[in-house]
Amino acid sequence: LQAYWTIAKPVSAIRVGVRYINHIIVDEPKAQPAKYFRNISSEPDPIRGALRNFVHRIEFVDENNRKSIVTHATLVAPKTDMTLFLLDIDTVWDHGPIADLEAALAKAQTLHELEGKIFEDLITDECRRLFDA
Repeated sequence: LQAYWTIAKPVSAIRVGVRYINHIIVDEPKAQPAKYFRNISSEPDPIRGALRNFVHRIEFVDENNRKSIVTHATLVAPKTDMTLFLLDIDTVWDHGPIADLEAALAKAQTLHELEGKIFEDLITDECRRLFDA
Protein backbone atom coordinates (compact mmCIF):
# COMPACT_ATOMS: atom_id res chain seq x y z
CA LEU A 1 0.00 0.00 0.00
CA GLN A 2 2.89 2.35 0.78
CA ALA A 3 4.41 1.74 -2.66
CA TYR A 4 1.07 2.29 -4.40
CA TRP A 5 0.40 5.53 -2.53
CA THR A 6 3.92 6.82 -3.32
CA ILE A 7 3.78 5.99 -7.04
CA ALA A 8 0.12 6.62 -7.90
CA LYS A 9 -0.36 9.61 -5.59
CA PRO A 10 -4.12 9.07 -5.25
CA VAL A 11 -6.35 11.86 -3.99
CA SER A 12 -8.14 9.35 -1.79
CA ALA A 13 -9.03 5.69 -1.50
CA ILE A 14 -12.64 4.64 -1.86
CA ARG A 15 -12.22 1.00 -0.87
CA VAL A 16 -9.88 -0.89 1.45
CA GLY A 17 -10.03 -4.65 1.71
CA VAL A 18 -8.24 -7.53 3.40
CA ARG A 19 -8.83 -11.03 2.08
CA TYR A 20 -7.56 -14.41 3.18
CA ILE A 21 -8.19 -17.50 1.08
CA ASN A 22 -7.52 -20.67 3.04
CA HIS A 23 -7.32 -24.18 1.63
CA ILE A 24 -7.88 -26.62 4.44
CA ILE A 25 -6.54 -30.10 3.74
CA VAL A 26 -7.96 -33.01 5.69
CA ASP A 27 -6.12 -36.32 5.35
CA GLU A 28 -9.26 -38.42 5.06
CA PRO A 29 -11.64 -38.98 2.17
CA LYS A 30 -15.15 -37.53 2.37
CA ALA A 31 -14.54 -35.68 5.64
CA GLN A 32 -17.65 -34.06 7.08
CA PRO A 33 -17.46 -30.23 7.06
CA ALA A 34 -19.36 -29.91 10.36
CA LYS A 35 -16.33 -31.45 12.05
CA TYR A 36 -14.17 -28.52 10.89
CA PHE A 37 -16.57 -25.55 10.60
CA ARG A 38 -19.23 -24.13 12.88
CA ASN A 39 -22.76 -23.62 11.55
CA ILE A 40 -22.47 -26.33 8.90
CA SER A 41 -24.99 -29.09 9.26
CA SER A 42 -24.08 -32.62 8.26
CA GLU A 43 -27.49 -33.97 9.15
CA PRO A 44 -28.93 -36.13 6.35
CA ASP A 45 -32.50 -34.80 6.62
CA PRO A 46 -34.45 -33.68 4.65
CA ILE A 47 -32.61 -35.12 1.66
CA ARG A 48 -31.88 -38.50 3.24
CA GLY A 49 -28.27 -38.64 2.21
CA ALA A 50 -24.77 -37.92 3.45
CA LEU A 51 -23.39 -34.45 2.74
CA ARG A 52 -20.49 -34.72 0.29
CA ASN A 53 -20.14 -31.23 -1.23
CA PHE A 54 -21.32 -27.78 -0.24
CA VAL A 55 -20.95 -24.09 -1.01
CA HIS A 56 -21.96 -21.49 1.56
CA ARG A 57 -21.60 -17.75 1.03
CA ILE A 58 -22.73 -14.99 3.37
CA GLU A 59 -22.28 -11.24 3.35
CA PHE A 60 -22.97 -8.86 6.19
CA VAL A 61 -22.22 -5.30 7.28
CA ASP A 62 -21.43 -4.42 10.89
CA GLU A 63 -22.18 -1.26 12.87
CA ASN A 64 -18.87 0.27 11.65
CA ASN A 65 -19.86 -0.18 7.97
CA ARG A 66 -17.32 -2.97 7.45
CA LYS A 67 -18.47 -5.64 5.00
CA SER A 68 -17.54 -9.26 5.51
CA ILE A 69 -18.01 -11.78 2.73
CA VAL A 70 -17.40 -15.38 3.76
CA THR A 71 -17.39 -18.30 1.38
CA HIS A 72 -16.65 -21.82 2.44
CA ALA A 73 -17.02 -24.90 0.31
CA THR A 74 -15.62 -28.23 -0.65
CA LEU A 75 -13.08 -28.25 -3.47
CA VAL A 76 -11.81 -31.02 -5.70
CA ALA A 77 -8.96 -32.62 -3.79
CA PRO A 78 -5.77 -33.55 -5.66
CA LYS A 79 -5.88 -37.07 -4.18
CA THR A 80 -8.80 -39.37 -3.43
CA ASP A 81 -7.64 -40.07 0.13
CA MET A 82 -8.12 -36.45 1.25
CA THR A 83 -10.76 -33.73 1.50
CA LEU A 84 -10.10 -30.13 0.53
CA PHE A 85 -12.15 -27.25 1.95
CA LEU A 86 -12.15 -23.56 1.04
CA LEU A 87 -12.51 -20.82 3.65
CA ASP A 88 -12.44 -17.42 1.91
CA ILE A 89 -12.87 -14.37 4.17
CA ASP A 90 -13.01 -10.97 2.48
CA THR A 91 -13.35 -7.89 4.71
CA VAL A 92 -14.04 -4.54 3.05
CA TRP A 93 -14.52 -0.91 3.98
CA ASP A 94 -16.06 1.24 1.23
CA HIS A 95 -18.21 3.70 3.11
CA GLY A 96 -16.66 6.95 1.90
CA PRO A 97 -13.30 8.31 0.77
CA ILE A 98 -10.15 7.87 2.82
CA ALA A 99 -7.93 10.91 2.45
CA ASP A 100 -4.44 9.65 3.31
CA LEU A 101 -2.20 6.62 3.60
CA GLU A 102 -2.24 6.51 7.41
CA ALA A 103 -6.04 6.37 7.48
CA ALA A 104 -6.04 3.64 4.81
CA LEU A 105 -3.51 1.61 6.80
CA ALA A 106 -5.59 2.03 9.96
CA LYS A 107 -8.67 0.75 8.10
CA ALA A 108 -6.65 -2.20 6.77
CA GLN A 109 -5.54 -3.04 10.32
CA THR A 110 -9.11 -3.05 11.64
CA LEU A 111 -10.16 -5.24 8.69
CA HIS A 112 -7.31 -7.63 9.44
CA GLU A 113 -8.46 -7.91 13.07
CA LEU A 114 -12.05 -8.49 11.93
CA GLU A 115 -10.91 -11.21 9.53
CA GLY A 116 -9.04 -12.97 12.34
CA LYS A 117 -12.09 -12.89 14.59
CA ILE A 118 -14.34 -14.28 11.84
CA PHE A 119 -11.81 -17.04 11.10
CA GLU A 120 -11.58 -18.06 14.75
CA ASP A 121 -15.38 -17.97 15.14
CA LEU A 122 -15.95 -20.20 12.10
CA ILE A 123 -13.46 -23.00 12.69
CA THR A 124 -13.76 -25.79 15.20
CA ASP A 125 -11.01 -27.04 17.49
CA GLU A 126 -10.53 -29.96 15.10
CA CYS A 127 -9.85 -27.55 12.24
CA ARG A 128 -7.56 -25.48 14.47
CA ARG A 129 -5.48 -28.62 15.08
CA LEU A 130 -4.91 -28.90 11.32
CA PHE A 131 -3.37 -25.41 11.30
CA ASP A 132 -1.27 -26.11 14.39
CA ALA A 133 0.09 -29.42 13.08
